[in-house]
Amino acid sequence: MPTGDIAWRVGDQSRAHSSRVQDRMLGGKDNYACDAKLADALQVECPGFAKVVAEARAFLLRASRYAAVEAGVCQFLELGCGYSCPPNVHEVVTAAVSDARTVYVDSDPTVVANQRVMLHKNPHASIVWADFTDIGSLLNKLESRINLDEPVAVSLSLVLELVADPTAVVEGLVGALAAGSHVVISHLSGDADLAVRAAEIYGSHGIQLRPRTYTDVEDLVADCALVDPGIVPPRDWHPHAVDVSGVPRRPANAPSQACYAVVGKVG
Repeated sequence: MPTGDIAWRVGDQSRAHSSRVQDRMLGGKDNYACDAKLADALQVECPGFAKVVAEARAFLLRASRYAAVEAGVCQFLELGCGYSCPPNVHEVVTAAVSDARTVYVDSDPTVVANQRVMLHKNPHASIVWADFTDIGSLLNKLESRINLDEPVAVSLSLVLELVADPTAVVEGLVGALAAGSHVVISHLSGDADLAVRAAEIYGSHGIQLRPRTYTDVEDLVADCALVDPGIVPPRDWHPHAVDVSGVPRRPANAPSQACYAVVGKVG
């Protein structure tokens, strides 16, 4: 997660953290009582929100596999990755393309330490400690791991809500990527009461989220060619495309308009 816009405390079990709350909603174990309290509040006041998060996760995996299989991309970069949540991007893409390489990025040293243990000796995946909102520093840290002269699939899954100026982040990334690269974005919708209310609840626990409108999301990918079907709810982006065992299918009865999903092609 980015450091500039969200307060986090390493090892602080008294204050909720966005990565751990998401881990809780996805059924993980890397969370504390304070994170469970926020997740429970969301469940009570925003029924279906956890399913929206699960849909966004499923979209991330489908889009990553699409980039590997349909677009021929062999390098993957997940920014603000958070805690491991199998199946992960590297597992999905290497199942489809054996030589695919994945680099995860997070600014929380606890997340990074956790992931390094998980990825120990994995030849296909690694993690970098960096703030993805600092594009110059990020690119320097990726220099030995990602070849920016070749296409890269960059994922920003439910993390741009934490950033005050996401356009600067996306534009900086797109400007550094080779033609044929893909940018995968899921973003909570400012057009949906559910997402707006969820952001208020996060705020009451010290985490600032910024849901954005369809037009806002459209502006984020203005420099990209949109992959069909364009900007849609996560469940509607190639919903039947995944055939990798273990990839979550679209959750039933999830609110369909609380999140936007889009894949943009660079060049």
